[in-house]
Amino acid sequence: MPTLLAWSSSRQNNISIIELETKKQYAYFEGAQLRQKFAIRGGWTHVKEIPNTRLLVSLNHDDEVSASMEVYDISKQDQVQKIYSFEEIRGCK
Repeated sequence: MPTLLAWSSSRQNNISIIELETKKQYAYFEGAQLRQKFAIRGGWTHVKEIPNTRLLVSLNHDDEVSASMEVYDISKQDQVQKIYSFEEIRGCK
């Protein structure tokens, strides 16, 4: 299996994955989304591999409004599959 590097864009949560050895794109897809976009203070996106798997967790969070999480199977190049989606949580504490 190739060594991969993944990152997400800050607002749209577009996820890019490249193969480190070849520096070529492995996959590009839309990560977890929020129905209501960032409030005045803003929010963040985050992407993390579950260790020793080809599963990627995508988080999208707004400081004032909501959060969303999805898990993707990235084991096949350019064939990313969403395997889990947690409903958007609204509110903050």
